Amino acid sequence: PDAGGGAAPAPDVAPDRAAREGYVLGSIPRDAVLGLPGPDGGDAGAGEVPAAALTGSAKDRYEAALALLQEGDFATAGAAFERFLADFPNADDAASAAFWLGETRYFRKDYADAAAIYARNYRTYGPDALRAPDNLLKLGLSLAALGDKTRACQTYAEIGRRYPEPQETLARNLDRARRSAGCA
Repeated sequence: PDAGGGAAPAPDVAPDRAAREGYVLGSIPRDAVLGLPGPDGGDAGAGEVPAAALTGSAKDRYEAALALLQEGDFATAGAAFERFLADFPNADDAASAAFWLGETRYFRKDYADAAAIYARNYRTYGPDALRAPDNLLKLGLSLAALGDKTRACQTYAEIGRRYPEPQETLARNLDRARRSAGCA
């Protein structure tokens, strides 16, 4: 834990063979992620973020942003999660908030921005983070939605390599995603 009360992001480590060969996330070519536009840093179309999502403790603000997401107000939830992450980058809920930020883009069919967020989350919080397999799955789904089924399948294969015994829900969703993308 750090002074902000949360776990610090994964420390930098020496790159593995795949990373040295220009790949990120294990087997995905570096340009698969680097060629995507970065998250735009703002949530266009967001309504006014309620005060509950802008004031109070990190936990209160996370819960308020999550409530907006559950209500289906994806643009405003996205803005609330962005503010949460800017104000509490090392909070206990930061990795989950970052995942939900990606979901706000994915639900609105902004697949390029969603893919960039999921990839950034995986790099930032590391392969052992609570939402790491989910970030990879949603990265693959976003790439598939963008029409890049080859890189989507590479991402799904990476999940199988890094998480050989996934939780049942992830395994079921991964199988469905592989079939949908036509992965071998």
